[in-house]
Formats: sequence, structure tokens, C-alpha cells
Amino acid sequence: MALNFKLPFRIEVPAWLRGRAAVRKPSWSWLAPKYPPVAFDLDPKTLSMVRIGRRKQERFLASFDVEELPADLIEIDFLKARLTSQDRYRAIVGRMIAKEPVKFRSASLVIPDIFARVAVMPFEEMPRRRQDALDLIRYKTKKSVPFKVEEAALDFQVLHRGPGGVSVLAVLLPKSVIDDFEAVFGGFGVHAGLVELSTFSLVNSYKGVLGREMGPAAEYVVANVTATYFSFAIFRGEQLLFFRCKAFAMGTGDDGDDACIRLLKRELQTSLLYYRDKLEGKALERVYLRVVDLDRGAVSEVFAAAPDVKSVAIIDASRVITVNGRVTGEHGERTLQRLLPSIGAATGRGSL
Repeated sequence: MALNFKLPFRIEVPAWLRGRAAVRKPSWSWLAPKYPPVAFDLDPKTLSMVRIGRRKQERFLASFDVEELPADLIEIDFLKARLTSQDRYRAIVGRMIAKEPVKFRSASLVIPDIFARVAVMPFEEMPRRRQDALDLIRYKTKKSVPFKVEEAALDFQVLHRGPGGVSVLAVLLPKSVIDDFEAVFGGFGVHAGLVELSTFSLVNSYKGVLGREMGPAAEYVVANVTATYFSFAIFRGEQLLFFRCKAFAMGTGDDGDDACIRLLKRELQTSLLYYRDKLEGKALERVYLRVVDLDRGAVSEVFAAAPDVKSVAIIDASRVITVNGRVTGEHGERTLQRLLPSIGAATGRGSL
């Protein structure tokens, strides 16, 4: 399994990509990974698949499929996900693969943010040896994650170096979270070419838009809001400053959507307070928003009403790829919102 967190602009090259000791470079221009044109989004409520086609410089949505999952098929407990029946899940995956006219042997798997632990960590300095750096991160996170760090897949990248120290993005993912999923896809001869978190895939897919619309000093948010969880990623120009992911409580009953909106509002207020007080934030030029399975207007209003937010924009898949005629109107727009992370994983960083 290879974790693949690639934020939108200047990044570090993880050692797993090269299979040798880390030699840090400021850009992917000469070492871009090969993105499988097919991606599956392993959301707890639905399984989505997209295939991206290419003609000359154009990338287009060649095919897609979405299936709702039975409520009892994936159990989630303290960031640990478990398939209650590999056979039932395998049957759904098999139907998707059988309907796809183009055969493939590798695919990207998009993992919900809530399955992982993501942290932006400050250090005075980082060890030069990669293994020493990994050991240091494990030591620092050992008491703050609800699973054994020794049993987790871990990777990191340096976000910023300066006189004040080093800012590091670290991601820990329990290996058990995706073992069952990889086994299912492997049973069909499909290799997990890349494994990526949902919001990172969303950010990567929109890098061209972010680069054009946000200046080098602009501060903005990419917000990924689903009916299961939500994530906020705050940027200052090219630098990721802050990441928060929170699960919505299951079984909220008739008050479910309203309860989700209240929790979203409360967590946004807490996050913005931290942004102002600890990160010296002043104002957020824009919130780039993805919404799935919740009322988009109500969610947008939560962000628009925040005093630090100047504007809100819904992330638009048509600004990333050419969309075919099957996804039009209100239903089509809802479908594209659902497909956005898998579109990002299938297009990679070169979408625009």
C-alpha cells in the first residue's frame, strides 16, 4: 500500500514513490507518478467508480458508476473500518467492473478522511534519515491516535521550512482499514496503484483553479462535507496551515440533518478561532466547498455566515474535466459532487 498525499503546489517527494532513500525535491515536474485512469471512492455510504479518458490535451469523464451500500456493510469504530461481509462487497465491486467496457489492471482507491489521522505538526528540525523522521512522528503521535501507531501505515511530507522550524504533514492509517478492500479488488486482478485520502484528492484535482484564483498570500479553505464526516483544509498561499476532520454522529434520527448542520457550525467556529489566535489568520478569501448527501444551501450558509469568510464557491467538476451529457441538471450536479474525489484521483495533478 502506498499513501499518496500531494498538496496542490510545492511538495516533497515521498520515499515510497522512488523505493530508495529520500532525496527531497521542490516539484513533481520530473517525477510525476502514473495515475491509473480508474478510481474507486470507498465512501461508507456509497461505492463510486470513474474512468477518465483523454484526447490530446483534453481529459473527460469517460464512464462512471455509483452504488449505494447496505447500511450494515461497513462498520466504523474509532477510525477503524471493517467490512462485515467481503462477499457482499465483492459482489458490488464485481458488478461495477463487469459493466465497465474498458478492462483495467490498476486503480486508485480513495479512502474517507475519517479512516485516517491527519496532522500538521511543527518541529524545530527533522532528522535527515527518513526512518528516524518516521520514528519521531510515531513517538509524537502515539498518545493522540486511537490505534497502535506501530500497526499503522505512516507517511509524511515537509510543507515548509523556515527560521521558526519545520512544518510537516503526517498521515497515519491503520493497515487493517484497507486490507479487506485491497483483498476485494485484488480478487478481480485490480492492483491498488495509488491510495489517497478524499480531501487530498479533492484539493489536488482543483489545483489549477486554486493557482489561478488565489494569490501567493491569499488564505482560503477547501471544505469536504459529507453526511458521514467533514474536513477543513486551510491554506495560506501554497502552504497548508490547518486540517481538521470530524465524524457526524450516527443514528441522529429525525433531527439528523439539523444536528449535522449544528455540529458543522460549531466545529467551524472552533477551527476559525484557532486559525485567528494560533495561526495569525486575518480573513479567508474563499471557501471552496464540496457537499454530498446534505442540503447544499444550508451547508453553504454555515460558511457564508462565518465572520472570517469573504465568499463561498461550490467546487465545479466541469472546471477540471470535460463532463459528458449523462450528468446534467440537478441530479447530475449531485452526482458530480459525489464523484469529485475519485475524479481527482484519476486525473492526478495534471487535470488543468
